Amino acid sequence: MRVARLVGLCTLTLMATGCARKLVNTDATSADPGNAELALIIENHHWNDVRIYILHDGVRERLGTVTATSSQSFVIPFRRLGATGTIRLMADPIGGASVLTSESLAVQPGQSITWTLENSLSRSSVMVH
Repeated sequence: MRVARLVGLCTLTLMATGCARKLVNTDATSADPGNAELALIIENHHWNDVRIYILHDGVRERLGTVTATSSQSFVIPFRRLGATGTIRLMADPIGGASVLTSESLAVQPGQSITWTLENSLSRSSVMVH
């Protein structure tokens, strides 16, 4: 009886140890850099709703619309940014006459961008963190 308990205890210990070694890191960013994301925060101080686009590799992609005098966040899969990781942002106020395009931004996976759009678009600012 004692031997059976000892064998059972050893078996249970080995099984628990074996399972513990098989744990896999489930963090998508470290396991596969292709799953990394970029956060884009738009602070719209403009009086109009503004359509937001991202420009990369000669392509313009619409992200969405930010309501007047509000903020909105977008999560962009990094794989959508093309090969270079260099992007520009474009703001197109609905009913407005002017469009704002940011300077080129070199971004890396996991970073975030905050773009503050002022009522006079020429006074807008962008920060990459």
